[in-house]
Amino acid sequence: MINMTEKNDRIAFRTNKDLKERATVILAKNQLDLSTALNMFLGKIVNDETVPLDFRTDEQKAAELAFIEKHLDAAIERRKNGTAVYYTLEELEQHLNDDLYKVAEPQAEYQVDDKD
Repeated sequence: MINMTEKNDRIAFRTNKDLKERATVILAKNQLDLSTALNMFLGKIVNDETVPLDFRTDEQKAAELAFIEKHLDAAIERRKNGTAVYYTLEELEQHLNDDLYKVAEPQAEYQVDDKD
């Protein structure tokens, strides 16, 4: 676990003034300052080993929900009409371990620009 109280490095970055001011007001309402919030964000990235943000649009979220509902409705219908397929725990584990069912995640493409 990272010691969040130890301060031995400094980060400087540019941001929109209005964005910073508005964020500072919201953080203050939650008894946080900008430095603490940014340290919390960096800590979350390290602890979870991912970026803790959801960049999906409302349309993408709605489409995902519709997809899930469609498949859930189909599963319920299959169960009602007796055509549902059931798996043992071992069979399910094999399916989950099977490379055919893995989703490839695209790698992020970005460039580091230390000129600012």
